[in-house]
Amino acid sequence: MTRKKKLLICCIILAVVLIIFMRPRHIRIDISTIDDFNVMREGYSIAMTDEEKSEIIDMVEDTTIIPWLFPPSSGWTYKVMYTGNNNRTHSVILLGGKITYDNISYLPIGSNSEKIINRLDEIYSSKLVTVQITNASQITIINDINGREVTLEGRQLSEL
Repeated sequence: MTRKKKLLICCIILAVVLIIFMRPRHIRIDISTIDDFNVMREGYSIAMTDEEKSEIIDMVEDTTIIPWLFPPSSGWTYKVMYTGNNNRTHSVILLGGKITYDNISYLPIGSNSEKIINRLDEIYSSKLVTVQITNASQITIINDINGREVTLEGRQLSEL
């Protein structure tokens, strides 16, 4: 065999290995119960209903990804954590233009990762503050993310 043929065979084998490695795939979330599903931002867990959790799970599973050594990234991070059927904790980190699934970086194909981030932004924004008015002389504001609570008394309200 000549040197050119050996080089050609090596290139073909390398190309086949790269094609197999770089094939598009989907993230599979094999979750035992929906209670084990948790989304975090800024170190705080986001309170979500079961319907919102199911919606996010479906959106994550619909995302097509390919392995990428250094995918470009921007935006804010959400970390999705869940315990799978094998009792192992898995994590999916969503960052604009990059998805890290169990510590391996992937490049998302299409705009589904942006849709997930936008939906999580909506859920996160809607859960930030709860205002409870017990009567006209007292208002309680609760930050649902960190649990802080502020009560404005009647004299404070008249000053506003």
